[in-house]
Amino acid sequence: RIESMKKQPPALAEAVLLLLPLALILVLGVQPTTAQTPSISAYPSLLTKSGQNVTVTWANLSDPTPTDWITVHSPANQSDYIGYVALSPSETWQEGQGKWTLPLVNNRNDYGFRLWSNATGQEVLVAVSNNVTFENPREPLQGHLQLTADPSEMRLLWVSGSKQGPVVHYGTRQGDLTKSAPADSSTYSIEQLCDAPANLTVNFREPGWIHDAVLTGLEANTSYYYKFGSEEDGWSEEYRFVSSPGVGANVSIDFFVYGDMGTSFPFYIEQDQQPPAAQTTHWIRKFLKEQLDSSPSLVLHLGDISYARGLAFIWDWFFEEIEPVATRVPYMVTIGK
Repeated sequence: RIESMKKQPPALAEAVLLLLPLALILVLGVQPTTAQTPSISAYPSLLTKSGQNVTVTWANLSDPTPTDWITVHSPANQSDYIGYVALSPSETWQEGQGKWTLPLVNNRNDYGFRLWSNATGQEVLVAVSNNVTFENPREPLQGHLQLTADPSEMRLLWVSGSKQGPVVHYGTRQGDLTKSAPADSSTYSIEQLCDAPANLTVNFREPGWIHDAVLTGLEANTSYYYKFGSEEDGWSEEYRFVSSPGVGANVSIDFFVYGDMGTSFPFYIEQDQQPPAAQTTHWIRKFLKEQLDSSPSLVLHLGDISYARGLAFIWDWFFEEIEPVATRVPYMVTIGK
């Protein structure tokens, strides 16, 4: 065929040579290769509770480098990120694909993820994920107990998405919560914050509604079960605490004292991070379970609490982190150390 092509006029021979690869594709069924578009997705896209894991998957990232990364955004449409993670820790990053699983805190906003490539020596946004939302963004969360000046009382604070009818139901038998304590509700706006960086739009987050209830008429050194929320926002799970022993009681008290705890995250943030914070709450929970199953106790946190320093989203993650402890024993704080 090549010999016969040489006998054809030059223009005709050139056209045949150009069409020959296409003819082979049609005859042999060979598909031409095309570059695939980088992608990033998050699953599940609807979370049923705070702290639930989501898996972020990326693929088709051409010319991957150790400095490619994913940024975390909440709200999802906000240009500034709250955190980031490098892709290189993934075992398959050099293949241009991988997975990353992390828990997300219900902060009454949605989340989104963005994939960045550094193949050209400059950071380039190559893909944006679907949004991740919570089934109930108004969910009552961040419960934390506090002592009052009266040993027959216990204060409980929590956060939710509305101020409609917040209440605490409590009692001395599990599942039989016969007493109720209504809560006062308050919130704050960006205009009420005194200075930067807290009052910068990029750093502010709507705090939700903060509810404050006082449980009264408690018997001394007694286990109480409780749940909090409202018909509008839903209800928390059922928790348990032990009331104060009363003035002059001859009992021992175990309590925890620490400072500079901060907050741990499943990603990097543009702020001081304290990875040991998760270990602090882990060991307190372990001690409570093993040693203080029926004895009263408290936590005294001596300042430098969350290390938020004006980044409002950090407070939601901090209260999520301490909730397993603060819903079990009074969590008392002081300013500074």
